[in-house]
Amino acid sequence: MVRIKTSPASEIRPATRHSTKMRQKQHNPRKVNRRSIFKKSYNLENVKAAYSLVKSDGISIRKAAEKTNVPFTTLHEKLSGKNQIGSKWGRKSGLSKEEERKLVEHLIQQAKFGYGITVKTVRNIASDILRTRSSKNERRLLTNGWFQGFMRRWPCLKVRKPQRLNMNRATASSEETVKKYFEELEAILRKYKLQDRPDLIYNVDETGFQTEHTPPRVVTTKSTALNSLSSPRSATTTVLVTTNAIGNALPPYFVFKGKRRNEDLMKGALPGSSYAMTDSGWSNSEVFFDYLKNHFLKYVRPNGTQKVILLYDGHASHMSIPLIEYARENGVVLFVLPAHTSHILQPLDVGCFGPYKKAYDQECYHFLRRHPGQVISRYDMCQLLSNAHIKAMTPTNICHSFRKCGIYPFNPAQINIDAYQPAKGLEQLSTGPTSETTELTDLDIDGILSKYSTNNKSKPKKKRRRKMQYRAAGVAITETSILLKLKKVQEEREQSSAKVRRALKFTKECADAASVTSEPTESRPGCSGNTNVVEELNSSDSQEDDNCCFCGRWAPPKLKTIPGVTFVEWAKCDICPHWTHLKFCTKVSEVRKEDTFLCPHCLEE
Repeated sequence: MVRIKTSPASEIRPATRHSTKMRQKQHNPRKVNRRSIFKKSYNLENVKAAYSLVKSDGISIRKAAEKTNVPFTTLHEKLSGKNQIGSKWGRKSGLSKEEERKLVEHLIQQAKFGYGITVKTVRNIASDILRTRSSKNERRLLTNGWFQGFMRRWPCLKVRKPQRLNMNRATASSEETVKKYFEELEAILRKYKLQDRPDLIYNVDETGFQTEHTPPRVVTTKSTALNSLSSPRSATTTVLVTTNAIGNALPPYFVFKGKRRNEDLMKGALPGSSYAMTDSGWSNSEVFFDYLKNHFLKYVRPNGTQKVILLYDGHASHMSIPLIEYARENGVVLFVLPAHTSHILQPLDVGCFGPYKKAYDQECYHFLRRHPGQVISRYDMCQLLSNAHIKAMTPTNICHSFRKCGIYPFNPAQINIDAYQPAKGLEQLSTGPTSETTELTDLDIDGILSKYSTNNKSKPKKKRRRKMQYRAAGVAITETSILLKLKKVQEEREQSSAKVRRALKFTKECADAASVTSEPTESRPGCSGNTNVVEELNSSDSQEDDNCCFCGRWAPPKLKTIPGVTFVEWAKCDICPHWTHLKFCTKVSEVRKEDTFLCPHCLEE
């Protein structure tokens, strides 16, 4: 049995001042920022005033500190030169201010050219600069803490996710091309007196949609494996959208994939909508002609005195000769935008199709929630696209798009100068390494930055191309001079296609003659004692384009008489798109990269 000795009540003494008491626990403890405890009660002006009092008036450091409310140690360090006036707390940065300035200029320049630098690469660049300064920093790699401090010191920088830009778009979006386009557009607007007629300035473009949509953000727990149901991918459905500079939008024109017309596809469409059927679901020259004749001119009726202008991209299906002539007869000026510049010059691409696709995704999301277990079919797309069309094609979005593209009000300065930077950067990279930054005297950073730049030391070899045909871009194709050029190009194409048809016909005749006159020969043993086997390919097994244009066969007939393994070399004609057996069907036995080769048919002509 354990006995516990207790003290009498008289021996229990009250707690004295030196005894400890347990603090009551807080329910919601407040986080204390230790930097706020030592927050400075003075500013830079106080430090400068105290510094001048000591230097100029001869007051002691302690009295000047008390008078200006500056700590004595701080003022003493400033006077002794240990710390400069205006310096900040904490450790010094690894790079000097001049080195960081040059690094910032390099980052901004590369980002404008389309070759932005990541966070890890920025740290590697700064670490390489430190290694060149001292051997102690040979293995030193700057951390994310340094990068965060670097971003705080340079608030003009920000980590952003860039948008994808096609190389063709980057090359075509040059300042000279855009300037020439605006000059031509201004001349056309003045010629037909359309500067102050936004109701007669139209833009049309097409975009494709799928039954599979992009799901929106949803609210869930942190540990949940997040999934969102969507419909399976199907054939593309194209929508041709037409707007004008006053803020109006015509009913949409749909293009479905199929052979025969089906009215069930237009269930839930907006009043006045039209549709067409194609094999691919995309528009072609016939569809675009039907759109202009039976849809656009049904709502836009230009008279003989006042014409309308229609701006669109220069796809080949939008520039047929019958289309241009019909537009001229009905008072429509067709103006083709420069190639690969629709992302900065076409209003629908700039400010309408983005909201349109987001609205369509929202409609698909609500449809699947209203119909659990179902999927979106092609028969539901018309209604969903029509609802999205009403939400996206608002007068505010349309007018802002025309204004941002500089069309109405006419203002070429609306195009952001940063849009020309990728083209300018590619031009500089092709000419040779350049640097827009100033050089430092104490450290050569250019050599380090050149490792992480995109300067090409050698120019790429240019491919040999045929004679370029005229292609309308950035002009009104309904003008007489442009129409004559396009007709000339079409005549040249027809002559070239007729020449190809004659060559194919001659090839077929040669193949038939060779099949009649050729006699079966016995198989001869080769050098290794094995029988030489030549595999014949009939015209039914391969296309005519894959055979020789002279003998009409995949393997030359003379190959059967040669023992052993023989490699047959081919060459493509520089005029027609045909191939010929070298050494067997022509006298030429070898064709080098720089040589010009003509097939026997082109040589006879």
